[in-house]
Amino acid sequence: MIDDISITESSTSGAELSTVTVNKSGGDVDLASAIDIDGTLTLTAGYIDASSNAITFLDGASTSGASAASHVKGTIDYKSESTTKFTFPIGNGSDYEPFSVTPNSTSANTWRLMYYATDQLDRNMGTGMAEVSQSEYFDLSRTAGSNGVTIAFNWD
Repeated sequence: MIDDISITESSTSGAELSTVTVNKSGGDVDLASAIDIDGTLTLTAGYIDASSNAITFLDGASTSGASAASHVKGTIDYKSESTTKFTFPIGNGSDYEPFSVTPNSTSANTWRLMYYATDQLDRNMGTGMAEVSQSEYFDLSRTAGSNGVTIAFNWD
């Protein structure tokens, strides 16, 4: 068994990882550089630490097995050119907090998601909001493109 894992993308040609499985009994899989996944990320045990370098899921990529015992901590990007729902496998290393986006157009967009298990101090609520959590929050932003998205997340 390998105890310490560091994934580094050193290619400058835009190479992506196609099939990735995380099954690590202790510690994190640390991303030493940003990586792209264009296939399936299977999460069995352990966490991917993307707090310093983002993990990007390309259009058509998928995830399976995410849970409280195995998910991504940090920043996740999703590059979409479809209207297919994508669920970010995000959490904080103890809580798994799935968050889904369904783009409303097939135009190219990139969505960035971060999850924080802390109080979001801005209590200003936008239209349609009824409550702001005092213990956790998501930060979703569109970093490329101009289309909207429908979101879904758990509330516990």
